[in-house]
Amino acid sequence: MENKLPNNWVKVNLKEVVSYKKGKKPKILKDEFFEDSVPYLDIMAFEKGVVRRYADVESSNLIEDKSIGIVWDGARSGWVSMGQNGAVGSTIAILKPFAIEPVYLYRFLQSNFNFLNTNTRGTGIPHVDPQILWNIKFPLAPLKEQQRITKKLDSLFSQLDDVKLRLEKIPELLKNFRQAILNEAYQTNFDRVTLDDVCLKIQDGAHHSPKKQYAENDGSKFLYITSKNIRNNYMNLSKIVYVDKEFHDSIYSRCKPEFGDVLLTKDGANTGNVTLNTLKEPFSLLSSVCLIKTNKEKLIPSYLKYFIQSPIGFKELIGEMSGTAIKRIVLRKIKKATIPLPLIEEQNKIIKRIEDSFSKVDLIETQYEALKEKMVTLPQSILHKAFKGELVEQLPTDGDAKELLKQINKLKEEINKKGKKKK
Repeated sequence: MENKLPNNWVKVNLKEVVSYKKGKKPKILKDEFFEDSVPYLDIMAFEKGVVRRYADVESSNLIEDKSIGIVWDGARSGWVSMGQNGAVGSTIAILKPFAIEPVYLYRFLQSNFNFLNTNTRGTGIPHVDPQILWNIKFPLAPLKEQQRITKKLDSLFSQLDDVKLRLEKIPELLKNFRQAILNEAYQTNFDRVTLDDVCLKIQDGAHHSPKKQYAENDGSKFLYITSKNIRNNYMNLSKIVYVDKEFHDSIYSRCKPEFGDVLLTKDGANTGNVTLNTLKEPFSLLSSVCLIKTNKEKLIPSYLKYFIQSPIGFKELIGEMSGTAIKRIVLRKIKKATIPLPLIEEQNKIIKRIEDSFSKVDLIETQYEALKEKMVTLPQSILHKAFKGELVEQLPTDGDAKELLKQINKLKEEINKKGKKKK
């Protein structure tokens, strides 16, 4: 069902309220500013604000800050920008509104980016389809209401920007909070022991890669776990590979991973990531992963896992962080690392305190993710309301958009007459 507009609005084709001029490549383009030159506005300049070249004024098609630039060619076709002055490149077109609030038109085109971008023409490089663009139904509101709408939109989008900046800080805050929880848990006066004294096995996987790896298991293959599969508190099995029985049998006895064993990344970009083994089936390990099989009568695997993740434990196993990426932890260092070791009962209490606190952090993180997802769709929701006439109040003093349309048509006639006289 078509959205009903306010009584004093009128719906017109976009081509009725804008003029159009395609950009072009200037005769003179230089990397440095020169006399009588202006910024050359290609797609990067429009979208990123990065001006890389300058063009001569005389041979250029110029855009003013109250005109709208629309990307005409390429993957970003339909993307619009406003408030820039310079020479427009050949992949950009200039839209200039007739007697309407420029920002109102700009925001309307913003709301239609996905529509324009997914309805392009051209089999190779996509282009804005003029038939689609010019026949978009434009909701023409009275000029005073347009101005109130744009003012309200500017305010709302400014608030959204502030919220986004605040949201960007939350992941780091949550990470620091988790680290504080772990740090407090292991700042104890318990006697320290070496991991070698309380573990049955500390061993890395195979030091040679299999000649063949398989994307699927035909029933005769075995999982092959490497550092890319180990994350903090979980095993990432989205990119899993398999090895044949011959390779598996040649290395399996080296580690014999069992459900609940500690798996620690000791090489590569993910060095220090640690989790418990959640797989009940046998699998092969690469040397980038260290398997730690604790003596469960002395050391609970989860207690060790959280210790390694804590600032105290991380420093003990890996050392001070530096400006360069950590690449490797040797087995010797892991075995000699010390851990504060209370009785099993106290270890269980510490694990429960950590996990109870983490569950609260996880809840905040879930709410954050939901809000972040909502923030993606909120701008379009706001724009949708704006161009249905639901964002600001309609006032009797605003007049009627039909009268504004008459003024636009009159202005276009005058411009056409002037153009014919020049010819």
